[in-house]
Amino acid sequence: MEKEKIKSIEKGLTLLEFLSNNEKEMGVTEISKELQMRTSTIHRMLNTFKSRGYIIQNKQTSKYSLGFQLYVLGCKVQSAMNLVESVTPFLRKLSYHTKESINFAILEGTETVSLCKIESSELLKTDIKIGARLPAHCTAVGKALLAFLPEREFEILYSNISEKLLLSKYLNRRRFYADLFTCC
Repeated sequence: MEKEKIKSIEKGLTLLEFLSNNEKEMGVTEISKELQMRTSTIHRMLNTFKSRGYIIQNKQTSKYSLGFQLYVLGCKVQSAMNLVESVTPFLRKLSYHTKESINFAILEGTETVSLCKIESSELLKTDIKIGARLPAHCTAVGKALLAFLPEREFEILYSNISEKLLLSKYLNRRRFYADLFTCC
């Protein structure tokens, strides 16, 4: 059963996530069409976020992009975790010895969130962007994180219907685990 959510906050977060996935500035109408929300709703949300510094508006084009306040929040999260700074020397050493790119991510629900990557000097590389969210069962780092979860935590994570549909090719938990260390 899904917990009660506040629709206006859901819409606002959808807007921020949408803008974060687009590298270009976007106008109200364009955003409205892409998100299938009313133009007036998008306009009010953008004005609210703009007043708090989460969105900026280009005065010449009147288009919108993410604002500096999101960076400030992100920095607070990162400094609170202090994780990336702690693991970077180990990641560099691992990359040096294996001559491979190293991706460091955390598990958030059924997705991995990329926090840091060390590029390989080899020609073949992955292009996972910092902050990228990917289905855990489709990435090497995600499979490694899932493989070491306690059984009960795994079952809780993958208990909702949409995830069951996503994993339907595995038939059961044991087959999913058996496939964790193979490519999707």
